[in-house]
Amino acid sequence: MLGTVCICDNEMKPVRGQVMKVKAPWQNGIYIIDCHNRCSYIIPNIELTTLGGTKQIDYNTNISNTDRQHIQSTCQTIIPSLKTAEILKEVVGLRPSRTRVRVEAETLQRQDKFLRVVHNYGHGGAGITLSIGCANEAADLVEMLLARSKM
Repeated sequence: MLGTVCICDNEMKPVRGQVMKVKAPWQNGIYIIDCHNRCSYIIPNIELTTLGGTKQIDYNTNISNTDRQHIQSTCQTIIPSLKTAEILKEVVGLRPSRTRVRVEAETLQRQDKFLRVVHNYGHGGAGITLSIGCANEAADLVEMLLARSKM
């Protein structure tokens, strides 16, 4: 047993994301506009549509009226029919982010034991858009490490 291994990453920052979930069954297009600390997006799903959002380096998980107004006004400018969409809920979360997404293999040594680790984190608010590519890359790294361990 190796025990606990702490891997610290000083580049990690919390990215605050505030979004609204609305009922807009007529909405079927995806819109994404990215800017510095706020981004606007409309992402339809089967049951609801997500309107967003924010990307602020902040630990605050409270709903902000200012951000709510920004989300509504920006998304309603893009799709005016969203003015009639019923708001089902509002959510604020913290997303782990760093300057660059970390997808890499590393071997850590603790005493005379070696621990092979595949890192795949730091996606911030782009996790869903990067998930397939990063997962494929991480899986390739795991296969590479397993192949090396058999040598």
